[in-house]
Amino acid sequence: MEIHDSLKVKVLEAKKLVSVDGLAPTTFVEIVVGDSRRTTRDVSESTNPKYGDNPLIFDRILGLGVQAILAYIYHRNQAGGKNICIGVAVIPLETFYQAPKVPIEYWYEVQPPPTTQEEQDDLIRGMTDSAAAKFHASRLDGIEESRLRIEIEYDNDVDEGVPLPFDESLVPPNLVQVTIVKVEGLPFAAEAFVEAQIASLRKSTKV
Repeated sequence: MEIHDSLKVKVLEAKKLVSVDGLAPTTFVEIVVGDSRRTTRDVSESTNPKYGDNPLIFDRILGLGVQAILAYIYHRNQAGGKNICIGVAVIPLETFYQAPKVPIEYWYEVQPPPTTQEEQDDLIRGMTDSAAAKFHASRLDGIEESRLRIEIEYDNDVDEGVPLPFDESLVPPNLVQVTIVKVEGLPFAAEAFVEAQIASLRKSTKV
C-alpha cells in the first residue's frame, strides 16, 4: 500500500542570534528531515532575521521513520569559505503526527551546534545538558537566549491501521480543555472576555 503524506515547514524568523566575529551574522536556515534537506533564503547582517513564509515541502515522511526535525542556522561566509553553523533547533514530530492538517507555530530553543554524530543523537533524544553541549555553549556566549519561530503542518492520506513512527501509547490524547474561572485586578471596569490561543487555534469565553 502506498502512503501519501507531507510536511510543510515555514521558517518565519529568529531572535537574539549570536554574533560572528563581533558582527551581526548573515544567516540562512537548513531544515533536515531524514536524508532530505531544504534551505531558506539568506538574511543579511541581522541577529533578529525574518526569513518570510515560503514553505519548505518534504514528502513521504512516514516511510522515513523520522521522529524529529533538525533546523540548522548557518552564517553565510561572504569570503567564499565554509559556512559557520551557529545553532540548531530540534523539533519532535509527535504532536504534528497526532494533529494532521493543523498548522502549528512555535518558538523553538536554539542549541549549540553538534560537532559529532553522538552529540546530534543526544540533541534528538533531548539530552542537551551533556558535558559536550555545555562546552560548546561556553564558546557561543548568549546562545541560551536564541529562538527560532517555525510553523509546521503535517498532512497525510493514510489508511487506518498504518503504524506511525513512534509509540502511540506514550502520547496523550490530542485534546486540551481550558476552563477560565475568574480574573482579578483589572485596571478598570469593563465588559471583558478571555481568548485562549494554542498555536493558530483560538477560543473565546462569553463577555
